[in-house]
Amino acid sequence: MKCTYKILPQFSLILEQFEGAISIDDSIEMTNRLIIDSQYSSLYNILVDLREFIPVQKAQHHIQDIDIFLNFFNGNHTLPNSTMAFIISEPIHAIITELFKEKVSESSLHIATFTTVQAAASFLQLTEYTSILLSELEEL
Repeated sequence: MKCTYKILPQFSLILEQFEGAISIDDSIEMTNRLIIDSQYSSLYNILVDLREFIPVQKAQHHIQDIDIFLNFFNGNHTLPNSTMAFIISEPIHAIITELFKEKVSESSLHIATFTTVQAAASFLQLTEYTSILLSELEEL
């Protein structure tokens, strides 16, 4: 199980990676570490790699987890004013990201879901840096 991030200030980007069975508590703990990181900016775009995330709950429990996460976040911080790209590999990942997208639809987040790093990089207007992003994700 792995829940980690890396801030790439040169690209105004935050990389997040979830591998294995991750609980909502793991996600909240990582977000707490991210937000207090001296390099963090709510204006940075976010690339979330869910390709190796293994959901251990039924889809309806993910709705509750998203609500828990958003209640935590909204109680302590403001949602970023940025663009967020999710990279997925399984249908359940699409369900989770669409539920999240729906829950934050009134925020200033712009969210899209992709199956490749290349497509996500293009969405984030970082196409020319795709190989660097691939390397950074491998190192996480």
